[in-house]
Amino acid sequence: MKSCKLILIAAVLLLPLALPAADDDKLVAIEREPAEYPKKALRKCIEGHVVVRFIVATDGTTKDIAVISSRPLGVFEKAALAAVEKWRFEPRVINGVPVQREETQRLVFEPGCTS
Repeated sequence: MKSCKLILIAAVLLLPLALPAADDDKLVAIEREPAEYPKKALRKCIEGHVVVRFIVATDGTTKDIAVISSRPLGVFEKAALAAVEKWRFEPRVINGVPVQREETQRLVFEPGCTS
């Protein structure tokens, strides 16, 4: 029983050594312009959202941008992709070295119409 406690204590003490050291793990936007509202959707007062997945590269640019889901279909995807392509972030840094990271973001389109 004593040896089990020692192993458990050793495992807990060594746990921080086994985890990767993330110097900066939160996503920090440098440039994040909102998506342009599609004119047809604005005229019809359509609201919706798009969920996109993308990679933040080591230089902070976005790449491999893909639509995961959207509502309504076929209305906001193009605008969302164009916006995310222009976004810039501080790259993730692990042990002093910038690394790529995968992110998922939800872009909400609300026209603010009163009808």
